[in-house]
Amino acid sequence: MTIMSAIVVVAFAESCALFYGSDRAELPSAAYGWVGNMDNMHIQIMHVFYIYLIFLIAASVFADSFFVDVKGRVSSVIATRCTLRSYLLSTALLAFLGGFFVVLLPLLLSQMLALLIFPAIPGPDSFAGSINTPAYDDYSANMFAQNALFPSLYLNHPYLDNLFFIVYASLWAGIMSFMAFVVSLFTRKSRLVILGTPTLVFLLSFYLLPSSYVLPYYLYPSTLSVALSQAFVLSAPSVVLFVLLVLLTVALRRRKDLLL
Repeated sequence: MTIMSAIVVVAFAESCALFYGSDRAELPSAAYGWVGNMDNMHIQIMHVFYIYLIFLIAASVFADSFFVDVKGRVSSVIATRCTLRSYLLSTALLAFLGGFFVVLLPLLLSQMLALLIFPAIPGPDSFAGSINTPAYDDYSANMFAQNALFPSLYLNHPYLDNLFFIVYASLWAGIMSFMAFVVSLFTRKSRLVILGTPTLVFLLSFYLLPSSYVLPYYLYPSTLSVALSQAFVLSAPSVVLFVLLVLLTVALRRRKDLLL
């Protein structure tokens, strides 16, 4: 949580610096100036966060707890006080919730911080383009709306649009943390392997899959990518969760071998 909060604060400071000395009438709305709108606002640290750090931070909360328990030879003691099934399921749930909330709460904080310096409702002359783009370039603003995952929500209810991406990114953080936990059921070699596997899978998808199925573009209000799929939003987490639950079931059938 400390690392996530630090990233949000640094991103907030970066967004403040972008508009230092600007006339109040030129300031974007707090919805548009939110640090998660990183493509248009050019918040560099958020690019690093969403591409390289989000799932590593999420997994580091609780996903490696089973690995630590086994290495510390306390897993068998815990399992004797309950069933192995309840032990693993509760640990899996905690891994998911830990990853979910460690991303959710700081991102919600980032939106509230935006409300401290940007107006809640934009004025007629407010910034609505992209940093380092001419103010008269209306094409950019129109293109952003067309490329948005939910164009109507993006234009008419920007705060709800931001909230969707905050919750969706948190959902994936929880899923990837759960993935790291599942990996810990099959390997004892390295804690780094366990925590780094979600990020590795994420990066492989980034470089190997078509742009319509690249997960990073769905974690924040990306308006520079075309052909984003609304069907992917629902199907992708469902498919990944199904695969992880199947692997968890396979691991449960190993029973006592898991504690060795």
